[in-house]
Amino acid sequence: MLAGLDSLKFAVNAYEPEELAAVAGVDPEEFHVIVRNVQDARRVRDEIERESGHRCALYASSLLIDDLQKDRMAPALAEIVPYVDEHYWLPLYGHKPLPCWPLFKEGHITWDGRLSACCLDHAARFDMGNLDATPFLDAWHSPAFRALRQAHLRQDVRGTPCENCIEYA
Repeated sequence: MLAGLDSLKFAVNAYEPEELAAVAGVDPEEFHVIVRNVQDARRVRDEIERESGHRCALYASSLLIDDLQKDRMAPALAEIVPYVDEHYWLPLYGHKPLPCWPLFKEGHITWDGRLSACCLDHAARFDMGNLDATPFLDAWHSPAFRALRQAHLRQDVRGTPCENCIEYA
């Protein structure tokens, strides 16, 4: 944020700690880390804005998996929405899957500080770099990330982490 980041988006798709553990294979307590990360981002954003005048927008999105998802997510979102500028729902399907435009336009940071090639990443197979050890731009332009983007441009993702994507599997 100090470097001028325009916006930061959190993908919030688990409605309770147990679901996060079942879907993502992580300790259920990590659910609370996600909530704390959003709260900390807001605190840091507000401090930087007070000190410098720069405002980084904070967003959260959730996948609208089915007609009941909004009700299931309500308690989790109650902990997140007060700390972001906007929360919005995304459809699960509905666009041309290849090439996947977020690979070229969005940086996705996982709860544990890794750059991921996918906003739906929860299994670390899309890991493009540990941002505690690698500068963001180095991870963004890494050989692995460039190779994945080339596969998408060729519209042939066989043998890549994207091979079994829910968008076109």
